[in-house]
Amino acid sequence: MEYLLLFMTALWLGLVTSFSPCALPVSVAVLSFIANNGAGKKDMILSGALYIAGRCITYTVIAFLIVWAVFNIPDASIFLSLYINKVLGIIFIMVGMHLLKLFPVNLPAVSIPDFVLKRAGGKGALGPLFTGMVLALAFCPVATALFFGSLLSMVLKTQANFALPVAFGIGTGLPVLIFSALLAGGAHYLYSAGERFSHFGNYLKSFTAVIIFLIGIYYVLKYLFMVI
Repeated sequence: MEYLLLFMTALWLGLVTSFSPCALPVSVAVLSFIANNGAGKKDMILSGALYIAGRCITYTVIAFLIVWAVFNIPDASIFLSLYINKVLGIIFIMVGMHLLKLFPVNLPAVSIPDFVLKRAGGKGALGPLFTGMVLALAFCPVATALFFGSLLSMVLKTQANFALPVAFGIGTGLPVLIFSALLAGGAHYLYSAGERFSHFGNYLKSFTAVIIFLIGIYYVLKYLFMVI
């Protein structure tokens, strides 16, 4: 039950990332790019699934490399075993405040050059897969905060449960599946839906930020100050 809850939490964080204003237009643009490269309407769902698989691969590899590095540094491993819950509380509070714009930090945003996108989004079944893998590296500020601040903290706390970055990747790619169905109705419906989802993403981000902040407060009170 605990692992299911963690999986659903990771999936939710991925959804919040996907509906953020900085990430949603990218998903819409990439889907249109894949469609223009020869994918028929009947193949759009498959393309969306391959795109999600690509994102899952990248997030899992990044999580694996970071977790492997941390657990192979003796001092870091000992520190985490002793203080992980205390550190998590502080991290969650900072992430929640950042998403609510109460603690503004200029988090790095990684962009992918156009020529890399064009090469990754080539024709064929592997095009959407590699597009997802490449675009997962384009961390916008919301993705940076949720992936490195929240998701990786959960992975470290669970002793490297790599189902969590997979769930996060599925969440970030789900809008593509939605847009795949909408694309059959024409590009107008696709971009119109994109704007609506973008507004919805702002409310989703704020709600999630409050939850993360409250969880951080709970961890701080329980494990740092030990008052509950």
